[in-house]
Amino acid sequence: MFKKIFYSFFILLILLSVSYGDILEFKQKGKTTVKLYVIKEYPEKQKFYVKEPVKVRIIIGLLKTDQRKIAKNIKKIYENIKVKTLISEGTVVSDTKSKIESNRLIIDCVVYFMREYDTDLPFLISIDTQKLKKVFSEDILKVLEESFIIKSEDYYRILPVPDNITYVGSFDIKTEFEDQKGFGTFFIIIEGTGFPYLPKYSLVVKNGSAKKTGYTFEHNLEKVRSIQKYKIVYMDELEIKPVRFKYFDPYQEKIVEKTTDKIVQKPKKEEVKSYWENLEEKEKLKYYISRFRDLYPEEFEKRNLFNKLFISIYNYRYQLIGSVILFTIVFMVIILKFSKYLYPYELRDILCLKGNRIEDYKKIYRYISTELYQLKDFLKSLDIFLYQGDKVISGGYLKKVVISGDREIYPQEIKELFRKIIREVIRIKSSKLSKREKVMLNTTLFLREYINLIFLFIILLAILLGLLKTLDIFPDYRTVIFALFLLTGLTVIFIFYLLSKPKIKVK
Repeated sequence: MFKKIFYSFFILLILLSVSYGDILEFKQKGKTTVKLYVIKEYPEKQKFYVKEPVKVRIIIGLLKTDQRKIAKNIKKIYENIKVKTLISEGTVVSDTKSKIESNRLIIDCVVYFMREYDTDLPFLISIDTQKLKKVFSEDILKVLEESFIIKSEDYYRILPVPDNITYVGSFDIKTEFEDQKGFGTFFIIIEGTGFPYLPKYSLVVKNGSAKKTGYTFEHNLEKVRSIQKYKIVYMDELEIKPVRFKYFDPYQEKIVEKTTDKIVQKPKKEEVKSYWENLEEKEKLKYYISRFRDLYPEEFEKRNLFNKLFISIYNYRYQLIGSVILFTIVFMVIILKFSKYLYPYELRDILCLKGNRIEDYKKIYRYISTELYQLKDFLKSLDIFLYQGDKVISGGYLKKVVISGDREIYPQEIKELFRKIIREVIRIKSSKLSKREKVMLNTTLFLREYINLIFLFIILLAILLGLLKTLDIFPDYRTVIFALFLLTGLTVIFIFYLLSKPKIKVK
């Protein structure tokens, strides 16, 4: 028994020396609590290509511990050991599988580099102590929180693949066809070793129709396999064009293109004579349509007028919304520019006062009459602003008005006072207008007051439509496009905020 233990220990020492073993030593107050050995099996070759699988095996076992509970529950520790690469996620894609055999933890790691790189393939080894709280005490868990870094003693060079190459690895491609006379199932099977991304095909069929009905993709570390399934219907003859697969093989260090065989199905002459020659053309067409109906049932569904109208509107949604936006802008311009000519001269002049210049505030006195006695409080405030307060001017614009008692009035308050006076004056002056003219007048006042918000909404809606349309055209760049349009929208909102600040020009 002693000889057997000694022999096993001797073999372990040899393995550690040959495989460049590391020691993971967990200490508490300078005393070793548990010691694990690590056997690293790094690749022998030191040159790889982008997207080529780089496989590393890490074996971890118990070397020494002074805690019986740790020795008893060592498998629990193995199950919660985490290994991850220390290379940035933008540089590598990795996958790991682990298993426990012969009281040792075996971890297989596969790393795919996405760009040129030089590396010694460092890995971080840690223990997820959160899942061990019910097994060990806090003192032991604190010791097991320590992490370790292992790496190869050699450096590996990652080389680029040729331009316009998407698929990297060593693959086989084959096709299978299960014929059932008039219809059948076609399979494209790709399997091999390489980057876990394989092409999807659109099948080219002569004298028939094909529809993809299934796609499965499996990968286990560096092993990949995909199966594409198609349903095919045909008349008397069938020809399925070859499928081509072009990829870079890092083992041969060259571009490889594989092509499947063309599949041709021809009926026997006597079968054609006995079946097709006895059918009329209408019967043949009817037979083909019945086959086609099984393949594309959605094309034969009955659609009512509402469904057709909805589909047409959806297909031209961007054009319709754009037309509505354009019509809205033209309508607002016409209302604001030309509707004032429908009113009496005096009312027309009042509508021209916008409160953006100090002269507008002085002109308002022309239109004040005894009918507007209720405006006396507003007019007092206006007198204070125009003739009693001290105006603070910056860059030709009114910044504020300082009144006795250190009271300050800002352009926003002054413009709000102006709007109240204008509304009341227009209400009195428009009392003799017709109902239609009053509606037009109220529309003009509404547009003039909220024109900035309306234009902001229209521009943001146009940006949203542009975003949706661009995403339809370039679906692979969703994140970049969304960020760009979001930045554009925020910039537009900020510009409108600056432009909408109340300003009063002073000569």
